Order: sequence, then structure tokens, then C-alpha cells
Amino acid sequence: MKLGGGAFSNWSERFPLPDYVSLWQMLGRMLWNPDRNAQLYLVSLSERLVETGSDHAANELARRVAQALPADVTTYQFRLVFVQRQDGQLLRFVEYESDVLEVGAI
Repeated sequence: MKLGGGAFSNWSERFPLPDYVSLWQMLGRMLWNPDRNAQLYLVSLSERLVETGSDHAANELARRVAQALPADVTTYQFRLVFVQRQDGQLLRFVEYESDVLEVGAI
């Protein structure tokens, strides 16, 4: 994601997965994990946007990304990066990049 105001900064991951989850956390998450459910919904929207070009998916992704932004951000841009494993390596593909959007415009 790029955050704006003037010139855009570097891209940053907005909804990263944790590097490590303990056994107890994993067991607890099997019973209750609303954050992961929200992340899975974002994955579903992302796949739908790339496969069909769905306006609903694009708008919903933009709205959810905007909700996670700091209060002082006025413009932003997001992109969808899909990861694929091939020959033991992780390959990253940028499948979608939004226009520059204003917070609250959607």
C-alpha cells in the first residue's frame, strides 16, 4: 500500500500474517479468530477482483483498506500481490494496482 498526501512512500504490507504462532494461540484460534475470518474475506474479494474485475470487490477492498489507515492519511493506493511456490521458491506477482484513492470517497 502507498500512503499519500504528496509524494507516495514505499509500498508496505497492510494485513501481514504473524511470523510465529504458539501452540496455545493456535488452539485458541481454532475456536475464535475473527481477524483471520476478515483476512480470508479479503482473500476472497481479491481473487474475485482479479478473476472477474468485479466492481463490488474493488470497492469493498478499497473501503476495508481505508478503514485500516492512520487518521492523517488523505489518499492511498493499494495493490494485490499473489504468491506462488515454484521449484522451492516463492514467486510474487502483482495482479492488480488501484488508482490513487481518497479516503472516504467510497
